[in-house]
Amino acid sequence: MIVCNIQLQNKKDSFIKATIDDKGNIYVATGMLGVVQKFNKNGDFIKSILIKDDIDMIKNERDGIHVYAGKFDYTDYHITEKK
Repeated sequence: MIVCNIQLQNKKDSFIKATIDDKGNIYVATGMLGVVQKFNKNGDFIKSILIKDDIDMIKNERDGIHVYAGKFDYTDYHITEKK
């Protein structure tokens, strides 16, 4: 399966970041809102995950999905674990 990390930017510099896990679930992060939404591979909503900081990056890494957030020092929020 191809796994990717995506970042989209509109004209007002608002960012939407997304990544896909190896099961096909999609994680969409909205930067300033500090929320990650999880969808299954069919696009059905599964859950929202509240992140307390502005989200800078979301990535699928070897040990699961990581969200990097914060204004000055990044905090790594590990929101899933690969089994």
